[in-house]
Amino acid sequence: MKLKHLIIILVAASTSGCVSSPNTPPAEPTWFPLGASFRVCRPGTILGGDTDKIGPTYDDIIAEVHHKGHRLEVQKTTLSVVPDPRWFKGSQLPKTVHAVPLSDQGALLTFQIQPTTNGLLRFVLTLEAKERDVWREVEHRWTNVTPFLFAFFADGKAVRPKEPDSWSKIGGINSMIKLVDKGKTHIWNLTVDPKTILALLPNTKFDELSIVAAFSESQHQLPGMSDIERNLKFYSKLEGPQVVIRSNPVKMTFDGKTLSNRLLHWSWHQTIKA
Repeated sequence: MKLKHLIIILVAASTSGCVSSPNTPPAEPTWFPLGASFRVCRPGTILGGDTDKIGPTYDDIIAEVHHKGHRLEVQKTTLSVVPDPRWFKGSQLPKTVHAVPLSDQGALLTFQIQPTTNGLLRFVLTLEAKERDVWREVEHRWTNVTPFLFAFFADGKAVRPKEPDSWSKIGGINSMIKLVDKGKTHIWNLTVDPKTILALLPNTKFDELSIVAAFSESQHQLPGMSDIERNLKFYSKLEGPQVVIRSNPVKMTFDGKTLSNRLLHWSWHQTIKA
């Protein structure tokens, strides 16, 4: 699937409270992680769990690494949207995007898409910590490649994949790592293959695609996995409940045939006040 015409309109989150952009799609979202295949990773990087040491399928897109440090190496590769729906542990699956706040305990998430010269998209995610340090859960043998999830809306309708028939997990000891110091920001520049976005859509006849990013201090997982942290303070290092936030949407137009990362209109920043 070749790429041709793309218009990106960014609305960046800079807010307090839970006020949503009026451009945020109201439909019930499905959230997807980013992952990578063995083929695009550095030799020695272990994706997935123990079984991947035996005989991995090199083109399978996997959303977890075996060793937490490997996630940083995988983030430097070309990432793909993993078609398995996820949500964050210890947090209620939202019925609408509006149910996820733009700001939580001083944490803000800004999402932009920038062009590249090779037909790929660059997702730029900026996490700001205004009131306290922001942390992230990691787990031996099961650490998410990135701490973000993404919801996609084609002409306002939530993209919904087939539910996975089964899932398995080989995990280990959980711990927390600090992502952002209080008063600081951290930026992720993630290269994403746009063909894997279109692959989520059984019908590519749409005019506008909106993408919303979400972040939590807990890991995301497949539906139905046990969640012993639910309704509890997440870990003793946190000063309160875990942070769960989203960005405002990035919007792209689609000509019904092809997409491209040629930036026709750069975006503006809009401040939403509580």
